Formats: sequence, C-alpha cells, structure tokens
Amino acid sequence: MRWWLVALCSLTPLVVSASETEAGFPPPSAELLQPRPRTPAQPSLHPPITLRDSKGVAVVKSGEAASAERTCDGCHDVRWIEAHSYHTKLGADESTARGRSPSGRAWDFSPGLFGRWDPMSYDLAPMPGEAKFVDHIAEWEKQQGWRHVGGGPAAALVDGNCFLCHLRNADNQTRVGWLGRGLFAWADTATLASTGLATENGERWQWRKERFEPDGSVPAATLGLGRPTDRACGFCHGVVYQQPEPMLLATDPHQRMTETQGVVFSPQRISDSAMNVAGKDTLSLPWDVHAERLVSCASCHFSPNHPAYSYGTGGPGHLRFDARRVEITEYLRRPDHQFAKGQSTQATVASPLDGSMRRCEGCHDAPKVHLWLPRAERHFSAMLCESCHVSAAYAPARQETDWTMLTAAHEARVVYREIRDDRFILGFRPVLLPRQQPDGTRKLAPNNLVTTWFWTEKSSEGTRPVPLETLVRAFFTNDTYRPELVRALDRDNDGRLQDSELVLDTAVKVTVASDLLIAAGAQSPTITGEIQPYGMHHGVSTGRFATRECSACHTHDSRLSEPFVLASSVPFGVTPRLVGDANLVLQGELARDALGRLVLHPTVANLHVFGHSRSYAIDITGLVLLISVMAGAATHALLRVRSTRRRRKEQP
Repeated sequence: MRWWLVALCSLTPLVVSASETEAGFPPPSAELLQPRPRTPAQPSLHPPITLRDSKGVAVVKSGEAASAERTCDGCHDVRWIEAHSYHTKLGADESTARGRSPSGRAWDFSPGLFGRWDPMSYDLAPMPGEAKFVDHIAEWEKQQGWRHVGGGPAAALVDGNCFLCHLRNADNQTRVGWLGRGLFAWADTATLASTGLATENGERWQWRKERFEPDGSVPAATLGLGRPTDRACGFCHGVVYQQPEPMLLATDPHQRMTETQGVVFSPQRISDSAMNVAGKDTLSLPWDVHAERLVSCASCHFSPNHPAYSYGTGGPGHLRFDARRVEITEYLRRPDHQFAKGQSTQATVASPLDGSMRRCEGCHDAPKVHLWLPRAERHFSAMLCESCHVSAAYAPARQETDWTMLTAAHEARVVYREIRDDRFILGFRPVLLPRQQPDGTRKLAPNNLVTTWFWTEKSSEGTRPVPLETLVRAFFTNDTYRPELVRALDRDNDGRLQDSELVLDTAVKVTVASDLLIAAGAQSPTITGEIQPYGMHHGVSTGRFATRECSACHTHDSRLSEPFVLASSVPFGVTPRLVGDANLVLQGELARDALGRLVLHPTVANLHVFGHSRSYAIDITGLVLLISVMAGAATHALLRVRSTRRRRKEQP
C-alpha cells in the first residue's frame, strides 16, 4: 500500500528542480554545456568546385590567383547578383552631386559608405570621374576593404568575393591584410587560407595541387560552402561570438555595431563572460536573446526572393497570400542579395528597402505576453519594442571622436561611454528619442549618440574636412608635437602632452592650432561638431531583464528626461549639430554641466506621459472640472438636507 509514497518521493526532486528553474535559476548557457563529440564534415549537396582564375582557367593549371566571380559564374548569375546587392555597391548607385547627399555635408555625394564621409576613420571615397580616380580608389580600398566585399565601384581592382560570406571558415583577417598591401588580385585566394589549398609565398600564393581532386576540382565540404553564417556578418558589422570560452573584448573600430552601440551578438550570458562589467554576477541574461534562441542574422535579414522566407503579402490587393513564388532552381541561379533591412538612423544606404525586414511584431504576438502592461496597445503605438528590451548596453561603446587634436599615434582622441580609468565597464542606458517610421509616424527608440569634432576648410572644391596629412604636418615635427602646442596645451607643465590635455577648450588654444593649420596650407580652418545617432536594435534582453517598472517612465525623474552625456569636453565656441539624414528628432536642450561636459536634457514633445508630462491647460481644465464636480456634489447634498428638513416640518 505504500508504493505510491516511494513513487512520490522519487518525483519530488524533479518537481523542486523545475520550480527552482522557474524561480530564477536559469540553466547554463548552451555553449557552455558539454560539447558534442566532433564528427567528420557533413556531406554537401553542392557539387565539387573548380577554382578558376580571372580568365576562367583552373588555378591548378595556371597557378594564378583565384577569382570567386569566375569560379561561381555559370551555375550562378554573378553579374545579376552583384547588380542586386547593396553590399557590393555601398551607395555608389545612389550618388549625387557633392553637397546634395541627405547627410547635409557639403563634401558627401552618396548615402552609403562609398561617398559618405566616415568620421571614425576620416576616409572619404573618391568621386567617379575625378582625376586619378583609379589611384584614389586603390588607396580607399586599402583602408576600407575590411568592410567591402569587393566589386561595385572597385570592380576594376577587386572582384566580388563570394568566398567571404559563403565559406564556413573564410579567413577575413588574411584577406584584409592582402588588401592593405595593395595585392588586390590575391584577396580572394587569401580568403581560402584556412582551407589549406594554398600557401603564402612572398607576394603571391602557391597552390597545393595534392589537395585537389585529379580533375582539378575541390569537394564542397573541403571549402565549407553553405549559406552565410553569423560569423561572416560579424566581419563588418560587429562582434559575433559563439565560442565556449568566456568572451573577452577589446575596443576595435572595425567592429562598428559593438563600437558604436555597445552590443554583442552572442548566446553567452554576460555573467559567464570575462568582461569587467559592473554587477556581472547578477546579469544572467545573454548578450542577445535571439542568438541564444538560435535565430541567425539571415533569419531576419533574408533574401527577398528566397522561397522559404519570401513575403506573405505584396501581391494583388484582393489576396491575403500570394502563392506564386520563385522556383528553387531560379532562386539558386539568381538569389537576390538586396537583403531585407530595417530602418535605422545610421544605415542610410538602400533607403527604398527600409522597413522590408520583419520587425518584432512580425514574429511575436506582443499583446498575449504583455497582459500585465496597462494600455499595452497605447505603449506599442508610441514606442518601439527595443525601448524596453534594450534597456542597457554592457560592452564598450564610443561616446566621442575628437579630430581637432591628434594623439601621438596621429589618431583621433576617442572617449568611451561609462568606462572607468581601470577599464571597468559600468554600462549605460541609451537615450530614448522619437524616430521617423516608414509609415510616417514617430516612435520612441533607444539610441547612442556619438559626437565628432573636426576641422573643416574652404577649398576650391567647396567645404571639406581638413586632410589628415595636413593635420599631421601642422601639429607635428618629426613625430613630436610642435613647441607652440606644448606651451598652449600642457596644463601640468611636464613638457609632454597627455591625451587628456588634447582639448581646445579656450580661445587661445583654438587660435594656436588654427595658425598652425594655416601655415600648413589649410584655408580658413574652422572647428565643426556633429552628432551621429546609432539606433540600438540588437543586444535584446529577455522579458525578465527588460524595463518593466512603470516608475521608470511615469514619474517626475522619468527615463525619458534622463540627462545623456554627449561629450566629456567641448572645443571653444562650438555647438554640434545633428547629421542631416539621422531620421531622428533631437528633442531637448544642450548644456554644459558642472564638470564641463556637454549634456543633452531630452524633453518629451507631442507625447503626454502620465506622471511625467505637464500641461498647464490640461491641469487648469482638470482643476476646474474637479472643483465643478465637488461644488455640484456639495450643492446637491445641501439641497437634499434642506428638502428633508422641510418635509419634517410639514408632517402633522
């Protein structure tokens, strides 16, 4: 009769374990569990590949550099693919006259990387048709090739590199090194370094013929061919970490998404990383919940004509679903590389594709999981999901870039947000500002604002940033600061300039630097300040770590009006302006605080937030109505009392 007690006791640990898990004890990160035993490479459905050179000859015969375009062409329509890829063109197909670009800069001629000045690297692509364009584009490719897949405006120098995204173990670091040396023809071959098919030999690569099949082909499994991985996206866009070892980051301007937003695409929990983050022991959330849930970059940024991801709408208006789709054979021949994209404040290239990506509500049924939220639909109409689900960033994020004075390494002075001198990361909360949506509405969205200070001059070609070589020539003599600068900027009188002293915060300092620039050939140099917002749509946290307290916004000291530091120091007499194509409303007041920092005090305009917003008209109207109601109730009560007394007197 007691057998059921034994069974119940045996089940008790399972019940307790489940309840503990639900009570806040999450299982360890997936990548830290016992790894699966290594297995041989899985067979690929892709046929063997014959690597070909630029003339279409097999490389095992010619010994020349491999060309990804000639290798893939035939089975795939490479020319059509390049024509339908904003990753190869980078805005070159959207070029305008100088000064007509949406950014508002007088020297920009495109909304993309090719033609839009990059304030972090100080590079501007040459305009097609200019003198010595080929020489200038070669120099630009050396500097910016790390974020260009090839082809497009640089097609005469570098082929479109299909290997870079479609090889599982593409060697991007080696590729970038060969581009930096100007050995463009061998860039595709350098991408294959990890396959062992070729070895480096001076300024060329030597093919290892024993690694090829007798007919000169290579098995697809050897190359690791397949759909683009998250790792490939991370080459240009930001840190993608999927290793079991605890993650340790270093600031890297090449990792733009991480550098500008402080977010990482990784399933690893922040508490499991090797980062010095404040309160790390309590941060058991992953760096990005989508990475933890096995959602890849291509799951959201998919090819529009992919049969599995193609849109359910977009056909005739009388159809809720259009069953007509591209056949798989046609897709494999011509896969559209105009990847679906959202609308952000910084990715301004290919604007006709803005909003083509499914947003949060395209996958999640938000009303069902926000039953606890009062007036949920009102919140959804006023703010993006990221406003609560990207409540903080815990990786180093840039705050300002100062080119008005150069460091000893001839680089800009860079300040990161909320990092102590001992490299301890405090993390920061993004500022919530209204952003223009594709449908014309405005919603609050989280942003990091990066301020840039730099010199401009008026040349024969119009206003432009003072060339970097002019800055070096003006401020340095044999790699040492000019004596005039040391006398003007050396606050501690030690005869040397520290990075913290490279600030032109007085009229005298600005005059000294301006005179040196004029002597070096700059024409009417002037300091300019810009604010570039970076919308934060990655680094999404789970609901448990999202902003859930009503008091975060609906109080006097609301997060919506929380001061946000733009710069730790300000050049004398300069006020920064918002970049013209930011697609953002910079609401609030810019002011200096007691520490001399430039701070934005945001305000909420055209949006009434209960408990935070004040409207004197509404307050007065409400007060009048309240007094009227109270007066009406009191009058009614007095009349009732009077009527009762009268009836009593009239009774016999």
